Formats: sequence, C-alpha cells, structure tokens
Amino acid sequence: MDTVLLIIMIVAVVVVLFIAMLFIFMIYGIARNDRHGGFYYDREYVENSDWLPKECFESIIKGATWIRDAEAEDIYITSFDGLKLHARLICPSNPIGSIVMCHGYRSSGYNDFSSYAEFVYNKGYRLLMIDQRATQKSEGKYIGMGVLERYDCAKWAELVAERFPGEPIFLQGVSMGASTVLMATGLDLPKEVRGVLADSGFTSPREIFGCVLKANFHLPKEPIMTFVCLLIKAFAKYDCNYSAEDALKDNKLPVLFVHGEADDFVPHYMSEKNIAAAKNCYTKFVSVPGAAHAQSYLIQTERCQKEVTEFLEAFKDVEVS
Repeated sequence: MDTVLLIIMIVAVVVVLFIAMLFIFMIYGIARNDRHGGFYYDREYVENSDWLPKECFESIIKGATWIRDAEAEDIYITSFDGLKLHARLICPSNPIGSIVMCHGYRSSGYNDFSSYAEFVYNKGYRLLMIDQRATQKSEGKYIGMGVLERYDCAKWAELVAERFPGEPIFLQGVSMGASTVLMATGLDLPKEVRGVLADSGFTSPREIFGCVLKANFHLPKEPIMTFVCLLIKAFAKYDCNYSAEDALKDNKLPVLFVHGEADDFVPHYMSEKNIAAAKNCYTKFVSVPGAAHAQSYLIQTERCQKEVTEFLEAFKDVEVS
C-alpha cells in the first residue's frame, strides 16, 4: 500500500510540474511584457547588441531616429474584441498611396522598419506604423502570433481606405508582422489593397513555437505543443494551428517574399512553404544569402530596394477582383 501511495504521489508531482511548465511556456510565449528590450534609435542599445551586424549600426540608428522624429498623427481604432489599438501615420507631401506596416514579435516599428521606412516614404507612400496588440501603446493581454492580428491588420486597412478612398494600399510585415499580413489575405480586404510584402514570416504559431522549443530549450515538440496549444486556445482564444498557408491557398493578391538564408529564428523553409501554398497569385521570392532574421534589407539594401520599388510600381494601379 505504501508503494502504491508513493507511486501516486510521484505521478501527481510530475503532472503538476508538467502543467506548471506548460503555463510558464505559454506566459513566456504570448503574455504581454512591457519591459521592452530597447529601441534602435538608442545608440548604446544598438552598439551593445550581439544580433545586429556591426557594419550596419549607423544606418540602423539613422533609420530608427528618422521614424522617431518624423511628424506623425496618432490614430486609434477598436479591435473586433474590444481592444484600443494605436498607430502612427506618417505622411509625405504628395502621397500616392499608403503602406500598413506590421512589426514583429515583441518588437516595434522603430526597430523592424529602420532600414525601410524612409525609403518608401520618399517614394511617396504614407506609412501607417501600427503597434500590434499587447505591444507598445496598444491594449491586449496576449500576443496573437498573427492569428488575431490579421483582423487588426484588416481593420487598419479599412481605416486607410475610408480616409483615402481609391488610393493604393500595401500591407507590409516583418517576422510575426509578415505572418500577420499573409494571414490577413484570407479575409475580405478593401479593394484598395494591391499587394503584400512579407519579410521573414513563419507558417503557423504551432510550427514556430515548436522550433523555438527545440532550439532554445532542447525539448521535444510533442506532446508539449499539443498541450500548450490547448492552453492558448483556452486563455488567448485562438487556434495555434491556423497558418499563413491556410490563408494563401485562395489569395489573389501579389506577394513579395523576403527571407534571409541564415535565419536561425524563423527558418528560411517557412517562406518556401508559404510560397508553395500561394498557387493562385503572383509571388516573387527575394532570398538573401548570409542574412540573419529580418536583416535582409540591411545585408542587401540595394537589391531589396530595387525589388520593392519594382513590386510597388507593378501593382499599385492593379485592382485585384
């Protein structure tokens, strides 16, 4: 009897520890955390980083400082689930269109678009630089890994279309922001939306969480991810299995994909999988050798700028039915 009781107690402790580990991983993964690491306009922060290429420090700081200092209008909307969401609208003198810019996981527009924003602004595009839910000035308890943010992205696009009717809109995202705009293609978007630019996007929350679990914690994906996804469904109210691939299957909007071949956070193959799913639309893949996560525009600036310019020019006047 004592042996049976001991076994029961050991099993109970293991179960409790396993459940605790699942909650910790969920909180680590998606719970709001306002202790942001830093912004790229902070020289000390950039120079102390170990993930940014040193040869690009000056351009990174310059770009982020430009975003910070640009004259901007603060705009707010209410999400489908009642959250107050924030964005900054930066307008050039003679705008020809708008770009809805979605930053990545636990990041900001200051960081993710530091190598990109001023360039497209000078092409005549308004920049709607949003704060994703549960980040910066936007409300929210949980990060939606693109699954929830896709609805926010669509609503921001609707706002832009209402304010500037008839003018072209492009959706641009980096990392989780790329997955956001790709997933948004599965929704009814305004006719003014002409195309999508996706840099370093993942396929689904489940797949990217599994990669992080294996790479950072050296733990098997299963059965852990099955239980984590159940917790996320219960607490954050979204399905970790929904993917950019699901959305892209019926998408007709043209998509420019960009991904660094040395990306060890969101694997390069995830863009390949997303492209394979996008069989009913124009796609182009800018694959950048030697570029780490979300650093393609830094490593091959001229090439990426050329590809972006050609993409915007090719599709800004093409309405997708």
